[in-house]
Amino acid sequence: MTLTTAIKITANRVGLLETNVSFKDRSRDYLNIIAKRIGTRAKWNWLHKATTFNTTADTQTYQLATDVLTPHSFTDQSNNQPLGIVGWDVLDLADPDRGETGDVDVVTIEGVDASTGRILVRLYPIPSTSDDVIRYRYLAYIPDWTSSDDSTELDRWIPEWLQPALIFGATELYKQEKGDYEGALTDRAEYETGIKSALDINLNVQGNREWHRGRGGPVSSFWPQEGGLTAAG
Repeated sequence: MTLTTAIKITANRVGLLETNVSFKDRSRDYLNIIAKRIGTRAKWNWLHKATTFNTTADTQTYQLATDVLTPHSFTDQSNNQPLGIVGWDVLDLADPDRGETGDVDVVTIEGVDASTGRILVRLYPIPSTSDDVIRYRYLAYIPDWTSSDDSTELDRWIPEWLQPALIFGATELYKQEKGDYEGALTDRAEYETGIKSALDINLNVQGNREWHRGRGGPVSSFWPQEGGLTAAG
């Protein structure tokens, strides 16, 4: 389903024609609102992502990707080194004048860039070389769709089984605007049904493994590095 199709269905369910530019734009606005609501409803498996950025010598702060909601972990891929995430106080105590350079050990979340709104991270020590690859995992969100996205398949942002819920959520808001509160309640129920099914699917993403509350998983937290262990004499 393309965004255009979702816009058409949304407008038509409210009794409006999507050929009217105002109705079309309003439908897209409501679809954007519901996409944010869905995205923050759970830690969806389909919103877990990973990407990289390259260091620049003597540069300590970096912007993360535009769709980062919550960073999860960082690794200096070039130097085979997992990076800890620490708070501001720890970094200030370790390097008050922010002058130490070398291979990166830790990362702190600085906030957001004042111009772009993207999340900023600070590396410590300041990278002394360029083009080291820093890989990070994060929980993403769905950025606002614009008219330039209308011909794009929604699968790019949201899985097929959640797209009906997206539409019912948008029509609920549109019907509320038009004073059709009974119709809005019906669409709200359809929205919640779609969300519940998606939450069940989200629990099963790990295949046939079963998870138990209060117990550790099957993966050890000890990972010996190559050459890090030697036989006792």
